[in-house]
This record gives sequence, C-alpha cells and structure tokens, in this order.
Amino acid sequence: MFLLRPRLKKILSALLPALLLLAVFSAVMTAGCTTVDKLKVKSDITLNNEHTRWSPAMSSIPGLDITPVYSPMQSGNSVNPVNSSADAAEQFNADEITYHWNATGDSARYVMLLSWDSGVTGKVESLGNDTVSKAGETVWFCCKDYDPLSAPESYVIHLTAESDGKTLSERDVVILRKAMFYYLEDTYYGYNTRVVDADKLKTE
Repeated sequence: MFLLRPRLKKILSALLPALLLLAVFSAVMTAGCTTVDKLKVKSDITLNNEHTRWSPAMSSIPGLDITPVYSPMQSGNSVNPVNSSADAAEQFNADEITYHWNATGDSARYVMLLSWDSGVTGKVESLGNDTVSKAGETVWFCCKDYDPLSAPESYVIHLTAESDGKTLSERDVVILRKAMFYYLEDTYYGYNTRVVDADKLKTE
C-alpha cells in the first residue's frame, strides 16, 4: 500500500497538466457555442408573442404575431407606471402611443408585415416593411421568400414607440429562422427588452 502512494502521486502529477488543458478547452468551446451576443441595453418596449413559432406550412395563422407594449417601468426609469398617478397620465397616454416598424439591413427586402382580422372577416392585409400600428394592435411578420436555401437566418425590424410626435423609446425586433420555422428572438432565447445587432447573432 505504501508503494502505491508515490506511484499515485506520480500519475496524478502527470495527469494534472492534461486536466487543466481540458478545462480550458471546455471553457473555450462553451463560449464558442454562445448563440447570441448577450449585450443588453435598456428598452421600455416589450414584445408579447402568443405563437412561439411560425412556418409558411401553417395555414392557421398568417405569420408570427408581435404585439409591442410600451411601459417606462421596464428599464427601471423614474417615470411612474401608467395610471399610477396624475403625473404619469400627463407624461403620456398609453392609448395614444403609436409604433413605427421599419425593417433594416440586408434582410429588409424579405420582410413583409401583415395585419389580420382573425375574428370577423379573416382578412389579411400587407403592410409592407415600413408601417405604423396603434397601441394594442398586433403586427404579423411574414417572410417574402421562405426557401431555406436562400432566405436569411435573421431579420431586423427597428421599432419606435411614439406619442405626440415624440420618440418615447426604441429597440430592434429580431426574427430568427431555423430551417422552415421562424421565431421571435425574445421568445426563442427567453428574454425581452434588448436591442441586438443581427450581424452579432451566432448559431450553435
């Protein structure tokens, strides 16, 4: 037994550099698999998304639904929440907020925004890739070319919340394509208030 201890120490000493190298390699590989740049910025616009994914093969919905909500409490600003005080009511009226959608970058020509009257007429109307919606309205994202061999893997739509001609907040809405399915980036990665540069998106 006493003879095994020096031998064990010798084996462990020989393995230690290899174990350290393996640990460093694992850390590097894990960092390399990061799917998206985690740089976050403050934004007061959150995105409600009922359907977590959409595919052109789905006939039940025309696209990926996105409903923006402006709330100054999201980024920890000192502005009071809506209806919490008279001061907050004077600062902005939630019903009067409009949202300006503008597709940007190389993917802009593939972006088609839609409105859908799902309850009454079922009418789907194309809004192009630059449009304005009212508070509470849902805008649907659809890709003009959904061939997985040619369609981009990410789409950026700049979104601005405005009231009385003033910009209240802004952020980027990013749509990700995985094969034939499209996802709102916020839902896919489980966060909401952020702005991201589509060029920094990385796939696993």
